[in-house]
Amino acid sequence: PMTEDSHELQARREARFTALQRAMELARQEQVDFITICGDLFEDNQVSNAAVHRALHILQGVAPLPVFLLPGNHDPFCSGSVYRRSAFAPDQLKNVRVLSTSEPVAFNDQCTLYPCPVVRKTSTLDPTAGIPPRQRPEEIRIGLAHGSLRIEGKYNDQDHPIPLEVCQNRDLDYLALGHWHSFYQHGDGRIAYPGTPEQTSFSETEAGQVLIVSISGPKTVPEIQCQPTGTLNWQEWQRDVSEPVSDTLATLRQQVEALAERDKVLLRLKLDGAVRADSLPLLDDFEDWLGAAGLLRAEMVNEVKSLDQTEGALKKLVESDEVIAGVVADLRKLAALDAGGVDESNQEVPRRSAEELLKMWEECRTISGEDAAQSILKGVQYAEAAQGALLLLARLAEGVWR
Repeated sequence: PMTEDSHELQARREARFTALQRAMELARQEQVDFITICGDLFEDNQVSNAAVHRALHILQGVAPLPVFLLPGNHDPFCSGSVYRRSAFAPDQLKNVRVLSTSEPVAFNDQCTLYPCPVVRKTSTLDPTAGIPPRQRPEEIRIGLAHGSLRIEGKYNDQDHPIPLEVCQNRDLDYLALGHWHSFYQHGDGRIAYPGTPEQTSFSETEAGQVLIVSISGPKTVPEIQCQPTGTLNWQEWQRDVSEPVSDTLATLRQQVEALAERDKVLLRLKLDGAVRADSLPLLDDFEDWLGAAGLLRAEMVNEVKSLDQTEGALKKLVESDEVIAGVVADLRKLAALDAGGVDESNQEVPRRSAEELLKMWEECRTISGEDAAQSILKGVQYAEAAQGALLLLARLAEGVWR
């Protein structure tokens, strides 16, 4: 059945085939010796036969250039694997070869590939553990694997874990990796993930590309070039909304309209801030406009609050915490400073209107923290910074009490 996002899904599928085609054309232009795909050519082993034949047609379009396919955790070489279908029969593959075993592949007299195919979707075992030791000193040894480098604090994914010392332990000149969707190069460059040839989510960084790797000989550091292949444009914007809201939204409209090829743009827009309650409907109107702006995807995360909400939260926090109550009182005194100073005998400081407070907050944001602090202490200028601090404190308080 068709769903409301079926257009986007179809466009993203088409973009992946386009990226694969671009990668093959690039390989031919660069006159590479061979192509490796280190897992997850397919999303799963239930992929349609039509998609399989279309992908193979693209790969076979660069014949006689060899293409080596390694099964990954999404398309593992297990029972029911896509690579067991008749389309992958050896007499059908031409220049394509599925590396379904860990048997070394001698590309030529100088270069040997050491594949580490995935045979199950998840595993806690090192897929590179079976790579044999070096037998010939003149040999260029290239490992092909699919898994997660064990980088403490960087990734929690320990599926098919690969030690950082794998090149030293297995005497590899280069280890080509798949699994992570973002580009990552480790150490001296002997280990690298290209990321996905077409970006698939907002969280991916330096995706939509392939790597061209040059190795001049054994024990030499590879030269790696990143080459773009993706066509989709993933954008994450974060904007602070303030009064006048109509001006802020007009600027956003201009920025959206300035995007090239909007039908290939996926935009996630997060809005934050505090505005008058009667301005909030303008944000709903903008969301409707954004959905009709011709983007492939338009997400709007609206976290803008009314000033009444933030002030109410601040009031609750002041009533419950003497320290914060003192800070607020001091800020209000500072906010009333002018060239003549403040009458210390009068503890009642007139409150500014919401419109004044928001305007002052916007003005003081252009002042550096050090300059504003010095001016407030002197009591002669930039009292707006204190009003801005009040608004910021109110917004933080709103988060505490939410």
